[in-house]
Amino acid sequence: MVYPPANPQMGDSVSFAIIAHRGFSSQAPENTLAAFDLALASGFRNIEFDVHLSSDGVPVVIHDPTVNRTTDGTGKISKMPISVIRELDAGSWFSPPQEFAFQNEKVPELEEVLLRYHGLAHLYIELKSEEPELVENVHYLLEHTGWLKGKRKKSANESSSLWIISFNLQQLTRSKQSLPDLSHGYLVLWPDTSTLDVCAENKFEKCFPHISGINPAFLDAAQEKGVSIGIWGASAPAEILQAKNLGVSSATVDWPDTVRTLLSLPE
Repeated sequence: MVYPPANPQMGDSVSFAIIAHRGFSSQAPENTLAAFDLALASGFRNIEFDVHLSSDGVPVVIHDPTVNRTTDGTGKISKMPISVIRELDAGSWFSPPQEFAFQNEKVPELEEVLLRYHGLAHLYIELKSEEPELVENVHYLLEHTGWLKGKRKKSANESSSLWIISFNLQQLTRSKQSLPDLSHGYLVLWPDTSTLDVCAENKFEKCFPHISGINPAFLDAAQEKGVSIGIWGASAPAEILQAKNLGVSSATVDWPDTVRTLLSLPE
């Protein structure tokens, strides 16, 4: 399928972005090419996904530290070579209306994703595991696949085609120090003003708190410090509307189509 070049306003308003969480994960198995392709085909160019490191140093796209939940295998990713991971079925666990629709869908390698969606999507790459080599190998692939070509520093209010995000402050700091002109976002569960201080001190352009942790005072403080706010963890679309009205810049969701309809955003 051929998609038009990525446009920051496709599926978004000028000031609010819908980010497809692990791809279009309510309609296809999370963190697979099927979920990413479906997001793009549905007009959602902002795609978030997770990255772990295989035992032989290959960044792979999967959320959990084990393959148990989302494949037909068992075991820790950090103990598995890429040759084993490539044989796993990452689609049959999903239950779509049509039987066997995602059978034999694979665990993607980061390099494959970067090559497939270069110039087509805005990617939010979440660093999951703690190995310093994860940052090094992700950065190598970004350079190797052309994602870093012509990169310049963007302000918090500008659209970026590539983000590195993480709950792991050490990993995120390591990445930002290595690639200071690349946009970075700090994922947190329960934010406070000290969270914003961490973002400002480390020059993270964005903070991604759980939706339950935001309030007008926090958003005012974020604006004062020049930190953009994007939320995750909403349990109902109406919560997204409330968050948008408070001034958040993005929402990461499993059901981007529902949010787009609720907010009356263009396709």
